[in-house]
Amino acid sequence: MARARPSYLRPHQPIFRQRIIHGAVEVGRTPGLIPGPNPFILGIASSADLNGALSVDAYGTSYVAVAASSADRLVMMDVSDPSTPTVAGSVTDTVLNGATGVAVTGDYAIVGSQSASGYVAVVDISTPASPSVVGSVTGGLVSGAQFVTVSGNHAYVSCYDFDRIAVVDISTPASPAIVGSVTDGTNLNGPYRSVVSGSYLYVACDLSNALTVVDISTPASPSVVGSVSDATYLAGALSVAVSGSYAYVGGYADYFVVVDISTPASPAIVTQILDSSLLGNLADIKIVGSYAHAVTYGTFALSTYVVVDISTPASPAIYDYVTDTTDFTDPHGLVIIDNHAYVARDNNTTQNFAVVEF
Repeated sequence: MARARPSYLRPHQPIFRQRIIHGAVEVGRTPGLIPGPNPFILGIASSADLNGALSVDAYGTSYVAVAASSADRLVMMDVSDPSTPTVAGSVTDTVLNGATGVAVTGDYAIVGSQSASGYVAVVDISTPASPSVVGSVTGGLVSGAQFVTVSGNHAYVSCYDFDRIAVVDISTPASPAIVGSVTDGTNLNGPYRSVVSGSYLYVACDLSNALTVVDISTPASPSVVGSVSDATYLAGALSVAVSGSYAYVGGYADYFVVVDISTPASPAIVTQILDSSLLGNLADIKIVGSYAHAVTYGTFALSTYVVVDISTPASPAIYDYVTDTTDFTDPHGLVIIDNHAYVARDNNTTQNFAVVEF
């Protein structure tokens, strides 16, 4: 039975603003955080170049890079006016077939592409109007490449079909090289999004129903050091964000889960929120101060932008949300710049990029 879908819930307390959130870890907090209004959809964009948009990351404050899997492209969006986002430029290439994950570092976008062979491509985005592929690595240990997290000179690539995290040295953009990997059919079964915090990579694992911790202190020899699995709360884990001693995880289940990671070798579930309307298919999470911002999609849940108050990690609470059956269907990835969230939408027929102001 179809559910009635409210347009949005009015606010009941302030949300804070943040400068830029890369990956899922806070970067560059703006001094003097100020209250903001309730989240609402400010702008949308539609382009065939954005078909199958799954992942997005910030390039400065005026552009974002989007991986578009159905269009086989890396797309640069001009968001200098958040109310009217526009395509600045894009690039398509064999090494971008099935482009799924993107992470920006300096003037480069690192893209994981889930084609038959699997590719990790390095794209020069210094001129957003004409991005260009400058290097790539394919096959072997990056087969099944999807989402990418960058830390320093290394890209950590989730190879979903092969239960693997591959490590690619990107210090020389023209010649990226695989330098290490870890495969674990139990703890890394279906690795999806990940985030680096300190010397550890935290991986949401879809088929393991788990949050898995990988020691990356030596990138050439990463190793699984801990994992927590739960077929109810972490079922189909897709997304993870880290703040302090806690990881926040979501997935196909209807839960937003808080995990204590103060001891990486033994992560433990602290608590969770259950909401079958708002939290099913939780695809991506970013942390902004004391709030987690997340996007959810799917048949059994609303396609929603959800804000969760995590000021007390042991008792998180849904703070606010916005949903729209026309302009916000199938959101899969987000990045935050100032008080705007830029959302990649896996939609091949209508608007496939949205801006939420909060």
